[in-house]
Amino acid sequence: MKILFISSLYAPDIGGGAEIILQRTVEGLQQRGHSVAVLATTDRPGLQLAEVNRVKVYRAGLLNRYWHFMAQRP
Repeated sequence: MKILFISSLYAPDIGGGAEIILQRTVEGLQQRGHSVAVLATTDRPGLQLAEVNRVKVYRAGLLNRYWHFMAQRP
């Protein structure tokens, strides 16, 4: 089955527990033979394709209200 997850953040940009659960879910489904991809936001303009643990991650330069706070995290 082909599955696309849409999330504000995805690894390595981790904001909290939801992103960790999403990453584990995505990787678990992929290990079971599903074709899984993620669409997440980025602070860079345009659309970039990355691969995180063999998962295709599309990052779109969309307005994300959390990016301002991510820069303040230690």
